[in-house]
Order: sequence, then C-alpha cells, then structure tokens
Amino acid sequence: MFQSMKDQKKRRWHISTTTGEDLGYVEAESPTDAIERMLELGPRGRDAVSAALTMSNFQGLTDADLAKFPPPPKLEEASREFPLGFLQPSIPPTCGVPATPGEVEGTVPLTDPALYTIHGTLLNTTLLVGFDGSAPQLFTATFVDNMAVFLQHLNLFLNPIGGTALTDPITNFMILRSNTDGGGSSVTVSGGTMPPVVGITPGTYTGTPALPPTGAFPVISRPQMFFRGERLVVPASIAENFTLVDIKIGNRSQLANSTGLPATTFVEGSVGVRLALDFAETAQDVALIVENISSEAQTFIATLIGSTFLMV
Repeated sequence: MFQSMKDQKKRRWHISTTTGEDLGYVEAESPTDAIERMLELGPRGRDAVSAALTMSNFQGLTDADLAKFPPPPKLEEASREFPLGFLQPSIPPTCGVPATPGEVEGTVPLTDPALYTIHGTLLNTTLLVGFDGSAPQLFTATFVDNMAVFLQHLNLFLNPIGGTALTDPITNFMILRSNTDGGGSSVTVSGGTMPPVVGITPGTYTGTPALPPTGAFPVISRPQMFFRGERLVVPASIAENFTLVDIKIGNRSQLANSTGLPATTFVEGSVGVRLALDFAETAQDVALIVENISSEAQTFIATLIGSTFLMV
C-alpha cells in the first residue's frame, strides 16, 4: 500500500517484500521512482518486482536512522518461459442458428406429363403422411384440373394434422414440411395402395433445433505462478471461426479498444504479434473473450506463451 505526505515533494519510502523481508529506504517522489532508484532492472523486471513488493511511507526519519539499515540487496531478473493452455469443448454460434423444419422434397417435377391421365387425374393418387410422431394418415387425390388446385386440396388435408405442402419455385418439386420448427419436427411419408404421388422415398425426416445466440464467451485459464503472457497462438484450423473480443487479466482489459480482433491474427507463424500483457498473480483468471462467428458449435483451443520472473 502506498501512502503519501502532502507537505513535502520527496518522501522516504520503506520497501519490504510480501514475506516481510526488509529491503531498506530510499528518497523519491513516487513509488515508481523509488523502485527505479532501488532496482537496476529492465522494464519487465520492475513490473515483476512491483507486483511482489509492498511499500509504505515513513516520515520523520533522519539520515542517522537510515544509516542503521543496510543498503537494499540488488535483485536480479531470472525468467523462464511457460505455455498457458485454453480449452472450451463447445462454444455455440454468437448469433444463433434458426431451427429447420422436418422437410422432404419430391423427386419428380410436378410438371411431368407422366403424372397425369388423359383426363387430367393423377396416376398416383394416394399418400400416407404423418407429422411430428403422429400416425400417418391416408390422402387420396380427387380429380384436379391443375397442380395448384391439387396443392390446395392437399393442404386442406395436411394443415389440420400439422403439415404443409408447397412447391419449390426453382425446381417445381413438391415439398412436404412439418409446421413445427426444431429438433422434434419430423415428416413421415410412405405410399398407400399405390406409390407416392411424386416419388418421395418413404422414411422419417427430422429437422434441426434452434441454437440460441450466446454473444461473447469467456475461456478462462489460471496460471499457478506469476505469469506474463507474451505470445498468443490460435490454431489456423479453427481461427477463422472466432473473433477475439478481449483479453483480460483479472478484470483488466489488455486491448487498446473494444473492437474485436479476428483470431486469424494469432495463428501459428504470425509475425509482429508479440504481446506484453499485465502480470497475472497465482491462480488469477486469465480470460480470452471469444465469439463463434460460424453457424455451428465449435471447439476453442489456444496457447498463451509467457514468462515468469523470479527474484534471486
């Protein structure tokens, strides 16, 4: 903790380690100035020492008092490189994905003349259809002048049991669709006494569930030592699926602004991406805030390579 005296510009600072080891006194204008005067270290070393020291101001000390204390020991920087891993098995898409209904498309164009008799009736007149687990029900086509009328008649039959028939505007195929979106929606189709009206393969067709939006997702790792991250590596195989919204040491953001960065910036082999993050204390959260910008859930994995600084 730093305490200041308002009545003098320079103050005498007493410095000790967190374990109580006394490092002596120094006159300086500020705690930073005191550290720079006491420790002949580079910038990274001073960061490490400042994280490990507590300082308090003592007033009324004379030079004779200071003489009682030996000069502070010189602290030398010793560092080792360590990797810090991040893993989140499944991160849903940031914007979510709409549900898709159970749906099956016909295999014969509705304009095919082979579907009709010379009187305009359908050659294949029966179809068994069920929706969302209901028992299939039999539909028998009546005499129609054209397919628009046929679809109208078919929907009068399908809508009450939970489905819709429509035509694809490009292929002009018939599409049978459950009116229920999501993973529980399904269409069951089979022929009756005759083959299906448009050659649909019998079977059950299930839709996919909606994936809700998740926004930014924190992926957290906790180093078990004083740690300073210097190089973030995101595998190129997944980087295009993610945006890096923030890097946080505890609650301290490490980005210059709030604009997300493409994770491809940090793929292996990238140059000019060396970082100088704040020190993380033992077991403090180091969080990568990411967004999954793809349309499917993705696994996120990354490595933060950094150093720990020891005082010897």
